[in-house]
Amino acid sequence: MQLKAYESNYPHFPGLDYAVAGIECTRNSYEKNVAGKDMIIPKGFTAEFDAEFFSSPIGGYLLAEKEEDIFQALVPLKPFISDNQSSEKNTSADRFSLTVFVHAAPSFPLGSVLSVVTGRDFPFITVEVYRDDELMSSGTAGRLPIKGSGSSERVSLKEKIHAIIQMVDLHNVSFFKAVHFQQLEVGRYVIKVFKENPRVGTERHFIGYMIVDLTKDSQIHIFCKQQVSCLITLVDQEGTGIKNADVMLFQDGMEIAHNTTNDDGVVLLTAPRSQRDPYQLKIISQGFEVVNESIRLRYYQIVVPLKRSVTLDQYDWTLTLIDLWGLPPEINVTPRITSAVMQTPTVIFPEQNPQSSFQFRNLLPATYLLQIQYKSFVLEKEIQIPSNDESLVFPAEYQVSFNVFDSRGSTLEDVKLQMSRGGKIQETTSNGSKFVFSIPPGQYLVTVISQGDVIGQRVINVANERSVDLITNRDPIFPLIGLILACILGLIGLAVGIKKKEPLFCLLLFMVGILVIALLFPWWSLQGSSAGIETSSTFYLIPLNLVSLTTTPQVIVGELSFFPEIFKTIMMIIPVLSVIVSLLAISALGLKRIQKKQWQSLLLVGALLLLFCSLFLFIGAMSAFAEVGVGSFIGSGTLDISIQGQEVVVPVLCQWGPGIGFWLYVVAGMILSASLIIILYQKNKKSNQLL
Repeated sequence: MQLKAYESNYPHFPGLDYAVAGIECTRNSYEKNVAGKDMIIPKGFTAEFDAEFFSSPIGGYLLAEKEEDIFQALVPLKPFISDNQSSEKNTSADRFSLTVFVHAAPSFPLGSVLSVVTGRDFPFITVEVYRDDELMSSGTAGRLPIKGSGSSERVSLKEKIHAIIQMVDLHNVSFFKAVHFQQLEVGRYVIKVFKENPRVGTERHFIGYMIVDLTKDSQIHIFCKQQVSCLITLVDQEGTGIKNADVMLFQDGMEIAHNTTNDDGVVLLTAPRSQRDPYQLKIISQGFEVVNESIRLRYYQIVVPLKRSVTLDQYDWTLTLIDLWGLPPEINVTPRITSAVMQTPTVIFPEQNPQSSFQFRNLLPATYLLQIQYKSFVLEKEIQIPSNDESLVFPAEYQVSFNVFDSRGSTLEDVKLQMSRGGKIQETTSNGSKFVFSIPPGQYLVTVISQGDVIGQRVINVANERSVDLITNRDPIFPLIGLILACILGLIGLAVGIKKKEPLFCLLLFMVGILVIALLFPWWSLQGSSAGIETSSTFYLIPLNLVSLTTTPQVIVGELSFFPEIFKTIMMIIPVLSVIVSLLAISALGLKRIQKKQWQSLLLVGALLLLFCSLFLFIGAMSAFAEVGVGSFIGSGTLDISIQGQEVVVPVLCQWGPGIGFWLYVVAGMILSASLIIILYQKNKKSNQLL
C-alpha cells in the first residue's frame, strides 16, 4: 500500500491564496521502482485503519500536532472487534477469578488504610499480577478487605475513625491475608508479593512470588521469604559503564525481576530468597543476550548483595551517505541496523552529524543488516562489526517533467533548461516544450535560457515524481504580426479613403484593424512592485489565459490560473462576436459599392450592438471573477504575493483594472459609432437636398 499526500493551489488568482490538500491510500504502483501492478485482491482480504478528521479556525499546525499526539495515545485503547467475534462474546465466561493467600508476611493491621488516612507510613502487603511482563492488576492483601478510599485531610480523630470504618469490608473477613482478583483472562501469570513501607530501608521489599497457569477460578497460597539482592556492573573494554542494558532474573521461563543499568552501568536487582531453585540471570544489551547463567542468592545476600561484573567489547561505526549526484542527500533519511542473532529484536539508530554522516555508537561485535529507506527506495547491506567506516550511494531518484511557456501561457520551444544544486549542473536542450529529468530528491534551481538570456528561473523541491509549469518572460511573436496586419489594414483604408474621398471606408477598415489588435493585447492586468519584487497578472483572450509573473533578483517565476467552465465559455464568445463585427463592417462597405445603401446602416447598427454586448459580457464576468480575488474590477491595494519554491509571502502594493486590449475595443466601438453617425448624417443631408 502507498499513502500519497499532496497540496495544490487553486485557482492561482491574484489576491486569493487558496490551498487544497488531499490524501490518497492506494496500491503501491506510483513509485517507479515497483515492478508491475498487483491487480488481484485476495479472497477475504480486509484493510482497516484508524483515522481522524480534525480542523480548527485557531491554533494552526501546533494545535493539529497536539491533537495528533492525543489521537495516537487513544488508538491503543480502542476495543478490537473482529468480524467473527462480537463484543458480547468477551464476557465473564472467558475470564476467571484468582484468590491469593499470603503467608509469613507480617505487617501492621490495616496498614494501608492507616497510611492513607493518617498520612504516615505503616507497613502493609501488596500483590501484583503480571502477564507477559506487563502489570495487569494489583491489590492490598489483608484479613479485612478494603472496599474504598479515604483522605488524609481529616484532622479530627472522630473523622479518621469514621473513614477507617467506611474503607473496611467487614462482610468478607478472612483468616489469612488475602486479595481477590476478578476478570482475569486465561493465561500464564506471575504473582508478586511486596512489603510496602518496611522498617528497614526506604524501598519496598520483594518477598514472594508464584507462577500460575490460570484456566479456571483458582486459589493459591504464597509463602514469603526475605528479600535478597544482586549488584550487576556492565562495562566496556575501556571500563566505561554501559547504560540501558536490561538485567533480568528468570524462574521456570518467567521473568521475576527486571531492571536497567544506569549511566555508570550498574543495576541492583531484588527478589525473594529461593532455597531450592536458582535464578537464571540474563543480560540483554542492544537486543543481544550477553549473559545467561544460573545464580543462587543465599542468606547473606539479604544484607550483602551478590556482585557480578561483566565486560563487553563495543565499537563505533560511521556511515556517510551521498546521492546519485555525489552530494549529501537533501531528504530526511535515518539509517538503522539490526541483527538476526539478537535475542530481543532491536533497531539501533545513529547520531547524525553534518553532511549526512551517521555515527553508530557502542556496537557489540556481530553481523548487522543496515537498512536505509525513503518511500519505496530501500538500500540494504550486511555490516560486520568491528569494521571500517563506509560511504554509500543512496539510489533514490525521481522523474521530473517541465512544461515551458512564454509570457502569454503558450508553449515555448528551442530553449535550454538547467538544473543546479550544490555547485553541480545538469543541462538539457529540447526541440519541444517538455523537458524530463531523472534526479535525486532535493532542492534545485531551475533556469530557462534562450539565446544566452535567462528568461525564467525558480526553485523547486523534488520529493517525488512531479510535473512543473515554467512561465518565462519571453514574449511571443504573433502579437507583433497582428499589429503589423492591423497597420496594413489602416494604411489601406487611409489610402483608399483619400483616393476616393470616402472617409467611411477609412474608418471601418481602421476599426477592423483595432479589433484585431485589441484581441491580441491584455484585457485586464494587475501590476505591483515593492522592495525589489515586481509582480504582474495579465489576462489575455487569445490564448485564453491569466498569466501571473513575479520577478526578484534571484527568480523569475509565473503560474497559470484555472477558470470555471462558465467563465471560459463567456470569454470565448467575445472573439467570435468580434469576428462577426468585423465581417458586418466589411459587408457594409461591400453593400455601398453595389448600391444597396439602405442595408448599410442596419449592418452597422447590428455590429455596434454586438460590440457593446462583448464589452458588457467581459465587464460582468471579469467583475465577478475579480471579486473573488482582489475584490473589484478596478482598484488598488496591498496584496500578499507568494514566491513559488521559496515558501515566502511578501506584501506588495498593486493596482489593477482594464488592460490596453479592453480600451482599444472601446475605441473601436467609438469609431464604429462615428461611422454610423456619418452614414446617418449623409442620408439626412441627401434627403434634405431632394426636398
